[in-house]
Amino acid sequence: LPNLGGVRLRLTLRCKAEEKEQFLLQLHSYAERLYDTLGDSIFGEETATLEQTLVQLLERNRMTIAFAESCTGG
Repeated sequence: LPNLGGVRLRLTLRCKAEEKEQFLLQLHSYAERLYDTLGDSIFGEETATLEQTLVQLLERNRMTIAFAESCTGG
């Protein structure tokens, strides 16, 4: 699902209750392949936004970020 902040990928599992374990293993395999392929392009899971992930990284590394604006009137 494309959006302004990136592309959201969703893996969905639909199966019968008795097939759940088998399909979960397959789903995890697909997720691992996505991580192997996309690597550092993945910035979060579930409902994490790029902004939330950035703040967490900055806090974890005791860093700050600053922005400067010039010549655009704000």
